[in-house]
Amino acid sequence: LNTVWFGFADCLTAMTRFASDYSAKDGASTMERLKALSGPLNTMGSQLVTERGRQLYGEIQASYKRLLDAMTTMSEKAAAVRNSQDSMHKVEKEITDTIIAFNQRVDKEMREEGDAVLESNRNGQNVMMGVGIAGLALGIILATLIIMGIVKVLNDMAMFAGALADGNFDYQVTPPEKGEIGAMVGFMQRI
Repeated sequence: LNTVWFGFADCLTAMTRFASDYSAKDGASTMERLKALSGPLNTMGSQLVTERGRQLYGEIQASYKRLLDAMTTMSEKAAAVRNSQDSMHKVEKEITDTIIAFNQRVDKEMREEGDAVLESNRNGQNVMMGVGIAGLALGIILATLIIMGIVKVLNDMAMFAGALADGNFDYQVTPPEKGEIGAMVGFMQRI
């Protein structure tokens, strides 16, 4: 009887270990211990003489069978779980490898195209700088021509005013345009 009780206790400990990690090794060890318990159980059954003892023995045998069936089912399901986990790990590795390859390809293309993009930016900046300098030069030239035109009219007007101050009323100034400056020259000649 002690052998059976210690055997059951050993099986429960092994099953607890198996239930915590579902390793194939712990599952096989637990099944071996359960099957090894069959012999002492049969021996115990043949030694029982009372009706109540045989009745309890029948309940123990039924419990043992249910325990053996449950362990078989757990082992099968644990194997299916391990297979599923292995499949998931393979898919995870494939996805990880795909992402790494994609990142490496993008990085390579960025490095290859990066120099071209930088060169294109430099060219665009050079063109913009050239257009800016050309616009500035054109502005300076136009401003110079406008200022020279105004200075010429002012010099002509100064000569005209100087001639009037000297009493030379015959001095003539030709208006360069018909706008405000031309009107001013016309009014000065009327004086």
